[in-house]
This record gives sequence, C-alpha cells and structure tokens, in this order.
Amino acid sequence: ALFCLGILVQCVGLAPAIEQFSYCRKAFWNLSLEKESKLYAPGYFSAFSWVNQNLPLNAQLLFVGETRSHRFERKCQAPSVHNIHPLCFLAREKKSGDDLYRALKEQGISHILLNESELSRLRGYPMFRWEKNDEIILREFWRRHLQTVYANANISIHQLTDVGALNPPSLPWEKMS
Repeated sequence: ALFCLGILVQCVGLAPAIEQFSYCRKAFWNLSLEKESKLYAPGYFSAFSWVNQNLPLNAQLLFVGETRSHRFERKCQAPSVHNIHPLCFLAREKKSGDDLYRALKEQGISHILLNESELSRLRGYPMFRWEKNDEIILREFWRRHLQTVYANANISIHQLTDVGALNPPSLPWEKMS
C-alpha cells in the first residue's frame, strides 16, 4: 500500500511537467491551424490571428476582461485581475471622456481588446472598482472614442478615434448590471 502511495505522489508531482509538455505539443507534432485553434478559449485564436494580420506593427492594445497576451505580435497591456485596471485609474484622474481618450493616446494605446465573457467571469475581482463619476467618464469615452474594427462571439477589438464613433460598441458594464 505504501508503494502505491509513493507511485501516486510521484504521478501528482509530475502533473505540472505533463501540463507544460501539453502546451509544447505543437512544437513536437506540428499541429494544423485547425487543431491548434482548439488549444485556446473560443474566439481567442481568431482574435490574435486577426490582430497579427491586420493591425499595424506600431499598434498597442489595452485588454479589458482578458489577461493573456500569448501569441499577440503587437504591444499589449494585459492587466492582472488582482490589480486595479488602468482604465479605472485614468477615469478617476480625468474630468471627461475626451480627457480619458487623450490620456490613453499619450500612453500609445491605439486599440482596446474586450473579452465580455471573461469580464463577466472576473466581475468579483478587484480590477474594476468604479466610483460614480468614473463610470460617467468611461461611458462618454466608450461612446465617443471607440470604433469596432473586429468582433467574434467572445472578443471584440475597438480602435480609438478622435472623430466620434459612427457605430460605437455597447458598454459591457451596462449588460452586466
């Protein structure tokens, strides 16, 4: 019985190594794009593929609701769920949506990647701590300065624009209320 327990402990100890190896399988078995896409959450593979093929090399994305930036070949800010999101800090500092837009542009942000299903799942984490005025500023920014350039069932990508959005995306926080 002790021998079996020892084998079980060794197998459990190998679990992290097996998991890491499973992520490396593309390198060993050269998976097709169709099979490789199944290694990622729904919408993630097509989103990074679209970004890598369509956005300019100097594009910079700020992720909202998404915390992974694996496979994106553009500069990304993917804030941790355990930290306050940069949008919260900036909205708190600014007086209007226009000011928030200018602050993001000054930081080099050209696009916002939104994963609404992850945002909904992460709702209880501290990354989005809004005060009443913050939400007003964010709503103004969201409606006036974002233009949707890509969307799939789970992820949408919005370009920052100073001319006013023709077809602004809906604010994800409104859907979660």
